[in-house]
Order: sequence, then C-alpha cells, then structure tokens
Amino acid sequence: MHSTQLPLQTVLQASDLTHVYESAAPTPALNKVNLTVQSGEIFGLLGPNGAGKTTAISVMSTLLRPNAGQVHICGLDALRRPRQVRPYIGVVPQRIALFETLSASENLAYFGRLYGLRGSALKEALRATLAATGLEDRADQAVRTFSGGMKRRVNLAAGILHRPRLLFLDEPTVGIDAQSRNQILESLLRLKEQGIAIIYTTHYMEEVQRICSRLAIIDQGRILVQDNTQTLLEQHADCADLGEVYLKLTGRQLRD
Repeated sequence: MHSTQLPLQTVLQASDLTHVYESAAPTPALNKVNLTVQSGEIFGLLGPNGAGKTTAISVMSTLLRPNAGQVHICGLDALRRPRQVRPYIGVVPQRIALFETLSASENLAYFGRLYGLRGSALKEALRATLAATGLEDRADQAVRTFSGGMKRRVNLAAGILHRPRLLFLDEPTVGIDAQSRNQILESLLRLKEQGIAIIYTTHYMEEVQRICSRLAIIDQGRILVQDNTQTLLEQHADCADLGEVYLKLTGRQLRD
C-alpha cells in the first residue's frame, strides 16, 4: 500500500515533570523531566530499573498526577482534561492484559467496546488490527492456547484498536522468540508510517537502534541525554553500539 509522508506535529509535550512518592525516599522519581514527541516518530525511553521510566509513562498517560509540571497531548492539557485526552492514547503494558479464556477476537471486541467502537466500525477495527499483527488465522482461538509471542501481539492489538495518536509501549517484546519480535517491530514501523507517535521502553538496545529515530536516557529521575539516535552514536564514536553508549552514560554497576 502506498504511504504518504505526513507533516510532523507535536503530539506530546512534557515540561518539568517532577514527582516524589511519599512512601519512598525523598529523592524525586522524576526531576524536571522534559520530553517532546512528534507524529510519526518512535521515541525510545531508556533507563535502568528504578530510573523513572514507569513513573514518566504513568504521568504522561494520565494515570498519575505529578507534583509539578505540565503534559500536553494533541494540544490538550492532559493533567486538567484527562478524559478528553485518553481517546488519543493507547497503552500496551509489559504485563499481558488479556482474558485467557476468550479468543483473540473476543478480547479485542471487549476492548473495542470500551473505546466506544460499535457495529461496522468495530468489525473493521478488528479486521485491520488482526491483520496488522498477523493474527487473522488464530483470531477465534482461546488466548490461553497461544505462545508468549502471540499473546504479546494480541496485547499490542488491544492498544492500537482505536487508532490512537500516541502509543505507549512498555517492553512489548520481553521473553518472546525472534520471529514474534520481528513481527512486532515491523508492525510498529508501519504504525510510524501512518503518523502514530510511539514512546517505546525496552532493555533491548538493538531494537532501539533499529526502530527509534530519537531517544532519551533517564536515570535517577533525570534525563541524561535526549537526541537523535544516529547523532548520539556519532557523538560517542568510541562505543561499538548503542548498548555501549547506554552503559557509558548510566554506569556498569548492577541495579537490583
């Protein structure tokens, strides 16, 4: 299918996001975090465990209100108008969020109705999403019979069913085989071509190097660097790949 290059628009603008969990240490989980993501962009959000990635995504997807800062999505104030913003957002959590006894189609129909899809619009969304994730032939089988990779693909399908403008992906390829990983990454590149903005978290640096045009590395609640992926690699020419750049910036000590 012929794809047309769409003009870039700012889909997400996060400014000075700051958050401290009262039950934890006084060190901020987020410390004046600034991010900008454009339409048709896959943006990698990287960092060690406990760096602040999950808190940042929770804030930007309207699930958590920060102590300070602003979030604008598609020009709307996401902190003041979360209900208006949520139809523009898709979230694919790391944990599989599916009903195991239902089929792939039944799971997607359930989520589609939650998004407000009905009738022919729901049927077309199901057809297109199952095709995009390579699940047409298994649509009527119970999810409990699926491999880990297939469950990940249904998980992704549930997040894109309503055609969001902004998609949050939290480690969507963890624990799956190479074929399913490739299928998911190819699906994300097609979504990018359609103008969807994607925020992508993963510990697999080779995935980021393959699909993310820009990235930010966060640690201890602060953004260490935010730049084009290729530019970052060129700036650290002494590093063999993005994994080495990441370790150079965040350190090699273990994070438990």
